[in-house]
Amino acid sequence: MSASKKKNILSKNPYDEYSSAGGTYKPRLNGETTGYEPPTKKQQWGGMVVTILVVALIAIFFRNNRSSKSIDFYPTDDYLVVTGPTDTDFKLIIPWLDIASVETVDRLDLGETVKVFLSEEDDSCVMGVNHNDEYGDFNICISKRIPRFIVLRTATDVYVFNYNNASDTSGLREGILNYLDDYVYNK
Repeated sequence: MSASKKKNILSKNPYDEYSSAGGTYKPRLNGETTGYEPPTKKQQWGGMVVTILVVALIAIFFRNNRSSKSIDFYPTDDYLVVTGPTDTDFKLIIPWLDIASVETVDRLDLGETVKVFLSEEDDSCVMGVNHNDEYGDFNICISKRIPRFIVLRTATDVYVFNYNNASDTSGLREGILNYLDDYVYNK
């Protein structure tokens, strides 16, 4: 068998279709194309459905992962400050010297709303003052999407908040306890 015949056997099938921008180029036997055929209605609808799905998935991703809507915190020399989402000016300001206990809980009875601070159109964050049988009136700044909460008690108040996710919330509790031991109680 000659080298040219081997090349033809190994070359692409001349009847293969090549797709480009939704349309199709159909080659002839000698390698020249017969021209561009526009996309069919089925291809157009398929492209539109894929585009809509991609846009919907992006919208869902950004809705559920809005970093500007998260609960945050920062320590100062005298206070632990827990802030609501960045589109609010809601803050829980807790004096370090007043903190009596810090614990985490995985379940929280929200009870009744006493005073609410609204920030978002949805109800994923709860900020304000609530009342339940266990804590009485308590200050709250939580994301309902996070299934772990820090319960911080002072002599007169109870504060409930969480952070990023369940693991980070537990880590924040440990950080608060370490800060109290290192900088507040040992001054």
